[in-house]
Amino acid sequence: MKLIFVTALITASLILCAKAKEEPLSFLFGDEEKSPENMTVLEKWESFERGAKRIASGAIKALLPNLMEHSGKMNISSQCMREAMQLIGGIKSIKPWAIRFIDASAKIMDGILTGSMSSFGSYDECVDTMVLSEKSRDKGKLLFQGQYCSIDVTPPLPDKPKFYKLDEVVPELKNFSQGGNVVNEAAKYAHFFHFLTLRLGICVPSGCSVDDINQVIQTVTSRIAISPKVSRCELKQLDDFTPLRIFVICVLCFAGLLLVIGSSIDFYAYYFNKKFLSTTAQVLLCFSMITNFRKFTNTKTSSDTLSCLNGIRFLCMSWIVLGHTYINVNFQIFLGLEKVRSYARDFAFQAVINATVAVDTFFCMGGLLVVYLTVKLVKKGGHEFNIGLYLFHRIWRIIPVYLYVILFMFIGGMMGSGPIWYDSTEKYLQACRDNWWTNLIFINNFYNADNMCIPQSWYIACDMQLYIAVILILLPLLRWPRIGLGLTVMTIIASILCAGVGTYIHNFPPTMLFAHPDPDQRIEYWAKLYFRPFVHAGPYCVGMLAGYLLAVKPDLKIPRVFQWIGWSLAFISNFAVLYGVVEWNRGVDPTFWGGLIYASLNRTAWAIGVAWMIVCCSTGHGGVINYILSWKAFVPLGRLTFIVYLIHPIVQIAIVGNIRTQIQPDHWFAVWIFLGNLCVTYATAFAGSMLVESPLMALEKIMFNKRGDKPNNDTAAIGKKNGILNGTLYTEKNGDIAVIVPNGSDESLGVDNNAVVYKL
Repeated sequence: MKLIFVTALITASLILCAKAKEEPLSFLFGDEEKSPENMTVLEKWESFERGAKRIASGAIKALLPNLMEHSGKMNISSQCMREAMQLIGGIKSIKPWAIRFIDASAKIMDGILTGSMSSFGSYDECVDTMVLSEKSRDKGKLLFQGQYCSIDVTPPLPDKPKFYKLDEVVPELKNFSQGGNVVNEAAKYAHFFHFLTLRLGICVPSGCSVDDINQVIQTVTSRIAISPKVSRCELKQLDDFTPLRIFVICVLCFAGLLLVIGSSIDFYAYYFNKKFLSTTAQVLLCFSMITNFRKFTNTKTSSDTLSCLNGIRFLCMSWIVLGHTYINVNFQIFLGLEKVRSYARDFAFQAVINATVAVDTFFCMGGLLVVYLTVKLVKKGGHEFNIGLYLFHRIWRIIPVYLYVILFMFIGGMMGSGPIWYDSTEKYLQACRDNWWTNLIFINNFYNADNMCIPQSWYIACDMQLYIAVILILLPLLRWPRIGLGLTVMTIIASILCAGVGTYIHNFPPTMLFAHPDPDQRIEYWAKLYFRPFVHAGPYCVGMLAGYLLAVKPDLKIPRVFQWIGWSLAFISNFAVLYGVVEWNRGVDPTFWGGLIYASLNRTAWAIGVAWMIVCCSTGHGGVINYILSWKAFVPLGRLTFIVYLIHPIVQIAIVGNIRTQIQPDHWFAVWIFLGNLCVTYATAFAGSMLVESPLMALEKIMFNKRGDKPNNDTAAIGKKNGILNGTLYTEKNGDIAVIVPNGSDESLGVDNNAVVYKL
């Protein structure tokens, strides 16, 4: 309906402008006796009013015949017709509320030939428009309101192939696209409409349904070979506080209440020099922000052996956030998408495109810490390996924070609105409503992996599966080291083969290339290969070998010649993995063997380079690299990386979903958004740490101390009953192993509490 209004107004305006050539300004000022130069300010405004009414009246006269002709052919609801006629009357009288319907509707987008795909109109102006009765009897009664609708327009296309490239012309249009006119040129980019649309936002009366509007736009475009369709209409609505949302808010408020109570007790005890020894008081003190913040900011460590992990975790997490800043976007918001194609060819940008290997850095560190801690505490410390506690510590570390983020998803719909809010967020919110339970039992990377609650949580499931599976390696490694090391190497080889065979069977590219832009193709690649633990077992086991080496040879000496060779090979390996895809992203097809070898080896090769760096830094051969990575500021930042990993895409998607207008796809703008994402995410993660993570970690110490012997006042010593098996984790010499069960004492902070078994 609105398309007819706008078309009629444009037509009428053109007619009146043409008439103005014969009678200058008479179309605005009419046949005034005075010339504009002789008018007062008031007279000019009155003349403008008469001119505006004349334009509106002309538009309505042009509109009505067409409206009456086609309305009989369409099955439009009576309510929609009634409100449309009221709107027409309002336009003729140039009522502010009626003109807002036109003003809020999209106009032709700028830069459409360079890839601008959308014109959103004014979302807030539309949904805030309320039409009230002016009749004395019902004065002020709401008649109808503005309804914002998105119209998606696509050209005719063949069936979508499984994979297509960024620069690939649709085969059926190759010859046609060689012509010299603008339509031929547009045909070269027709494949983009497999995952994008030309989107227009229009404002219509609230009584018109999606079916009503579809009938109108299909009638208007019946003689044009395009397929317009209304994708969604929405009204301004207040937040709906469902029972589930109320429950989630109450849970979060309860956590906040515990924080306030615990902090108050802590504050009272400090200023009045009181000690609370009861179990209830100790439990409440676990939630004290005062104590937890002191622990959080403590950078003292009893050993610097693995302090390089602090910097690696923070920098790799920042790299992941940067990569997701470019991925977690809705391309409908961009002006000039043509510019994006050039980014894929940029050599330096491969570090962003290929940022998925950053996750394998965490897998490598995970395997390293599991073996390093286990060997130190069991073989070197003389403790037994308790599988039950081995699993319990990990689950206790993950589940509370995990559940906190999942619950937050159930109130995520209250975080914003906008023309692309629904498109950007609803699929993720619905996935959590349907599949939240798969996350809590760590099968979400297998079951409905293409519709996962919190998509980035595939890593947590994958890591947990590997953590459990390596028990089969840890048991022989502790008793028969050669057999255990042999199994580790065999697992690495099997992982390499699985990655290659999986890529070959599914006919996937060597890795998810920017040259393959379709989101559905990416999801298929992720769900069927990338999310599975088999392809990440290689990096995990590489880390296990490095962890075993550091545990049994903490004073490893590496000759200078071998250092130069090792650093050179590590640099070449990681550089090749990161930038070896540049020609493929520029449009060159990978050869069969080249692609297969890269798909098989890239993640394991990357992990070998990372493992070398960690071993060198941990044994005194890291030089300036170790100095940078061991910077004390990374210690508290590293403590937040688990929560940051879980919530940063939520922050990014919420920011994108709230965008109201188009933006330029520019690297400087992306970096600005990235820095904002990073700050907001770490601030939110800090809140989550104070509310949930730190209290539960302290609570675990109390829980296990009730079961076993309480720790000796001399925290530098450790008894066998006071180790991993009985729930505390003070260390003998190396503070970096005091991590599986974090303690409340200051001595357990720093790297001890940072280099947790759960790497993130």
